[in-house]
Amino acid sequence: GDTPLVAVVAPMSAGDNTVDVRVFTGGAMSDLRSYQLDVVISGGTAGAVELIDIAIEPLPDFVFASREDTFESFNVAKGQMLCGLDIDAGVATPSGGYLATYTYHVSADAAGDFVVDFRHDEPAGDQTFLVASSDGRIEVSATTPGVIITTTTPATVP
Repeated sequence: GDTPLVAVVAPMSAGDNTVDVRVFTGGAMSDLRSYQLDVVISGGTAGAVELIDIAIEPLPDFVFASREDTFESFNVAKGQMLCGLDIDAGVATPSGGYLATYTYHVSADAAGDFVVDFRHDEPAGDQTFLVASSDGRIEVSATTPGVIITTTTPATVP
């Protein structure tokens, strides 16, 4: 099988210059047992957007919300996270199933559009993949990147 992935950028939190990018499935899957996300950021014309946290929020549309036997692992330095079920049976997930939240810090001098996307079309290894309970790979057929748009406006004198 295959599914697209979609990154949704939340409004920036002005107080601490952070922005959340939530990752969702773009298609339904009949049997999801585990997944790894490998996120990469590019673009921008100045400054930096730096990954500071990866988490799974307690959202009702979390793909494994109905299960308590999950495991999670996060590697912020590499932009990777892994989540799955401890037993062999997978779960059916509707399109729009929530996978994870990546939190970025936007530097004060950041300018331009920063693109958050998933490594998925490279040889096996450090990349995004989903796995069915039959150990069959669920290909990531396409991605909709999240775009963190920074705007720098010059100060105006009234």
